Amino acid sequence: MTNLVDLNEDAMGHILEHCNFLDVQILRRACGALRDHITKFPPKSSISEIRVTVNDGSIFLNLGAQLNVEYQDIFGGCRVVAEKLDLPVEASVKEGQNSMELFINDFKTVMEYQRQTFLDDFKILTGEDHLVPSEEACMQVMAGIQDILPTSPIKTKKLFIKVWNEAQILQVLPHFHTNSLEELVLESVQDPVTMAWLEINDYLETNTWDNLKVIKVDAVMRRPVFHFLHCDRVDLILPRLENHVLNESRYRVDNSELELVLTFFYHRLEFRFVSRPNNRVQLPVA
Repeated sequence: MTNLVDLNEDAMGHILEHCNFLDVQILRRACGALRDHITKFPPKSSISEIRVTVNDGSIFLNLGAQLNVEYQDIFGGCRVVAEKLDLPVEASVKEGQNSMELFINDFKTVMEYQRQTFLDDFKILTGEDHLVPSEEACMQVMAGIQDILPTSPIKTKKLFIKVWNEAQILQVLPHFHTNSLEELVLESVQDPVTMAWLEINDYLETNTWDNLKVIKVDAVMRRPVFHFLHCDRVDLILPRLENHVLNESRYRVDNSELELVLTFFYHRLEFRFVSRPNNRVQLPVA
């Protein structure tokens, strides 16, 4: 009987075509010959989505249905809980290690395997409510991710980043191919009307977004609206409206004690502008 490691390159290639990410990692650990073959002839990635969630004291790495791993800091080490495709949940404790260290090692393996395969979805998010990490902890994770992301742009249809601030978003946003994006969402855990993302504003204006259908930027922008008239949905916060915009549109104003909402329709798009007592939108003077 022919041993697996004795199969020729074509046969091994056909076998690897039917292996998912976890299968490939198991084969790499089986023996040196298999590891060398996979390194020399890397298989096409089976990963279509990557999601990283940063919580207070833990990190999640999700590869869709293939894998979901939680890294949770505990006294003296890190607890790792892995849910793998069609397999029982595995839990282990890594003494003397922390969630950041273990996550970064695994994320590096994922990105080396994924290479330049086109993704459907890439998300980097923070937890909600009491799970929101500290700004410093989030910054450390984003810096670790930045160091691992490849220099050649990552191609994905959807990109969703929700972290603490503009600087953290810019640690990873330039690593993605802008003309591959169909949906872009940039958010912060802070109140959006208190932030002006000037560098992101410049980045949006100086890059091309030919295939973008949906964009949401949850902070005050200066003037990028008209760069996105080809989109199906635009959700931006602007500090003021120009007369010519309102003259060419139909709009309505909803007023309440807490906020004034101006909704206007320009071309085939709907825009919403929110003015609050402590941060008012500057409306044009007739």
